[in-house]
Amino acid sequence: MKQEPGKNKNKQKEFEKCYVKIWEQIIKILKTDSAVRAHVHYLPQLQLIRELDIYIDPEVQADVFGQSGKLSAYFLMTFFNLRNEEVKKQVKEILKIKRQCDLSPEEKIEL
Repeated sequence: MKQEPGKNKNKQKEFEKCYVKIWEQIIKILKTDSAVRAHVHYLPQLQLIRELDIYIDPEVQADVFGQSGKLSAYFLMTFFNLRNEEVKKQVKEILKIKRQCDLSPEEKIEL
């Protein structure tokens, strides 16, 4: 469950800034700390990508990653400097499945 401030606009903005800063710090660790990168087969990064909308509010994801628009597989692979081909393949598959889930029934295509 996400904690959000009341209806006070100033508190909402302050909360959002704090929320984005916290996630920026977490993302920075995921990008730079070798203990949570290749040494553990990029599991934290893959888990974050897989459950991105659960962990980070979709409304501020672009702010957290310093990006505009939706986050692509290419962007995430580059952002986290993922070099392992198997990990890249997993990222592509995760986002392909997520896009499938986001489509309306008439837009869905065969995987």
